[in-house]
Amino acid sequence: MSEAGSTPVSSGYLEETGVEPASDTETFVALHLEIDSWRWAGVPWIIRAGKGLDRTVTEAVVEFQQPPRPLFADPDCRPGPNRLTFRTKPDDEIILSMQAKVPGSEMVAGPMDLHLQHDRPEGREAYDRLIGDALDGDQALFARQDGVMEAWRIVEPILTHSPPVHTYPRGSRGPEQADSMVEEWITR
Repeated sequence: MSEAGSTPVSSGYLEETGVEPASDTETFVALHLEIDSWRWAGVPWIIRAGKGLDRTVTEAVVEFQQPPRPLFADPDCRPGPNRLTFRTKPDDEIILSMQAKVPGSEMVAGPMDLHLQHDRPEGREAYDRLIGDALDGDQALFARQDGVMEAWRIVEPILTHSPPVHTYPRGSRGPEQADSMVEEWITR
């Protein structure tokens, strides 16, 4: 792990029945990880998770490097990066967002998305499958001990030396500090 973010709490959490008004129980985390491998050298892994956010999404986003020069001759046309998104919640979906010429006479680029969706077959819910696999002795969906120990090695410094807690409103994308931290990591 290279850095950890702040440990915010949802202001909505503080309004829940039975929660102390001065509680500093974390409900959000933003962290930046790097994998110590030549194959993934220099690739940032940014994880954001929290309660009471504006949406519930489980996804992995691969952001490709920006080209060294603008797509078109217009120097003011600085399109965003191309992205490949793998989403598993709420829907199974793959999204390729790429910069392409916007229709019309101007030579400007904009994002164009290609969506591939997969309808989940009717059947067992995730926990039904997990419990069934446990009863059958199928360990494919379970973490190995070395993986669990490595995860604890990564989060233990955060638990031991907790950063300050920041509140964020329920229904938001989380605290503003997390957005600025992500921008800082991306622009390195």
